[in-house]
Amino acid sequence: MVTWDDLAVRLNKASDEFERAIKAFESLTKTYDELIDYCKKIQK
Repeated sequence: MVTWDDLAVRLNKASDEFERAIKAFESLTKTYDELIDYCKKIQK
């Protein structure tokens, strides 16, 4: 049987992992946008 405490701990860990994934994705998106801007500048 899983206790409520175990469940809370697991949910906490999952939400931390999820938050980290979102931050990583955001920085990746930002880098991608900067790359596109850079390419546009080169083409001008």
